[in-house]
Amino acid sequence: MSEPAATATAGQGVRVESLDGTGALAWQEALADIYAAVFTEPPYEEGPEQVAHYAKSLPNEFTRPGFALTLAFASGTPIGFAYGFTMSADMPFWSLLTDPVGDHLPPAAAEQGRLFFMLELAVNPRWRRHGVGRMLHDSLIATREEEAAILTTRAEALPARALYLSRGWIAAGSLTRPGHPDHDVLIKTLA
Repeated sequence: MSEPAATATAGQGVRVESLDGTGALAWQEALADIYAAVFTEPPYEEGPEQVAHYAKSLPNEFTRPGFALTLAFASGTPIGFAYGFTMSADMPFWSLLTDPVGDHLPPAAAEQGRLFFMLELAVNPRWRRHGVGRMLHDSLIATREEEAAILTTRAEALPARALYLSRGWIAAGSLTRPGHPDHDVLIKTLA
């Protein structure tokens, strides 16, 4: 296992480590377990197939340019994570947007690789409402050098949405994928 890039500590013995893709490989089973605990609940209600697809996709996520993971631990056990990567203009994501999100971004941020995509943030249900999500978010965002960040969230995921809005994210549009629930697109200026 690689050494953490950074460590932060908060109340109740929670510690957050920042890892790159190589360091994340050692934790993929823990990420899949936390994901299953979070995203099988309402409002997400993902089934076994979606959870298995997520677990299978993790090694690919770890290889994306600029990948970074923050992982929260309590008594040495992973209890939450947040991760993302640097976005590029050629990603299929852009064709799924239904609103002009680019109007809210710094000029040319995506085209020049200066946009961070915060892909996932999840906290084990037993550890919610203890500031773990905020710690994960803030630790991950603090590692970024891009000009801006973008994420998607379900509108009905009220606690997640409240966290993001409290951390300075603004609603900028929506994302629609056939066969999937619609997501709100949020943007945050970083630089």
